[in-house]
Amino acid sequence: MTKAEIQLIRSLEDKRAREETGLFVAEGEKLVGELLASNFRVRKVFFTGDNFSEKYFPATPSERSSGAYFGRASGVETERVAAKDMERASRLKTPTDCLALVEVPRRGFVSGGFESVGGAGRLESVRGAAGIGVGLESAGGRFDGAGGGFDAAELKGRLTLALDGVQNPGNVGTIIRLADWFGIETILCSDDSADCFAPKVVQATMGAIARVAVHYGDLGAMIGTATRTVVSEARDIPVFGTFLEGENIYETTLSPGGIVVLGSESRGISREIEKLVTRKLFIPPYPACGAETGSKAGTNRAEAGENRSVTNAATGYKTGSESLNVAVAAAIVCSEFRRRI
Repeated sequence: MTKAEIQLIRSLEDKRAREETGLFVAEGEKLVGELLASNFRVRKVFFTGDNFSEKYFPATPSERSSGAYFGRASGVETERVAAKDMERASRLKTPTDCLALVEVPRRGFVSGGFESVGGAGRLESVRGAAGIGVGLESAGGRFDGAGGGFDAAELKGRLTLALDGVQNPGNVGTIIRLADWFGIETILCSDDSADCFAPKVVQATMGAIARVAVHYGDLGAMIGTATRTVVSEARDIPVFGTFLEGENIYETTLSPGGIVVLGSESRGISREIEKLVTRKLFIPPYPACGAETGSKAGTNRAEAGENRSVTNAATGYKTGSESLNVAVAAAIVCSEFRRRI
């Protein structure tokens, strides 16, 4: 591992470097293995021992006997490195035995002419600081990545998550992992949400980033485009969000599909996105103070991300923790939707 490669790997903690090189970093056997088995293009894998290479890049008998195996397998460049070099390159407190440089997939949200990533056409290969080639391409405006390219109309009947300013990397990574668990293939993100290819997010997904397509752009435009594509149907795609004045999620009717908006950790769902929400839901704390259940009158503030449960006479529920973590709220909502199927 050269000094330039170490510098490149360390630089990819920064979003600008990821955008300039078209690369992100993945560490750990499980995560790297998931990416190798996915549609992602893994450019190079560094490893420190024989276990990883023999499992994913088995050497031929002649290579094994000569001890000369460093090389390429399945189109992926591999290199055995010293443990001290891995420690210098890794951002983890306890470095793992493998690290991969992976291409950021080029994706877009294209129905109705809206594209959140670049546009149609082809990007020529660029080269990072260590001279590692990166090829990115699209085909006719439909972009491929984990989950493949898609059209907004395809969201009809499917459960989709939308992140409105969710900036904590750990939360975004956990939500991607939750989406994978509950069979949700697509997540729409506002541009001010944490980058799903940031190292902390990638690690938190535990490999789910390989199976869930995450799209960034103007969230209002993406939701608006998705709902307009089915305007000829009896009903548009429902847009759900959690609010203090929403309907009790355990008592109201839920559809098999729809877009579920999760708001920022500090301010909840923004005013702009709140206008697009057609169904307001409420995750009640336990126990309820009053006998009244169902829709709760209360503050008009959108507390969707955290589903704040400051309870008083207005809500009819007890005063307890200030809020639910957005990833916890996402798990509750996804579980309840899937339970109704």
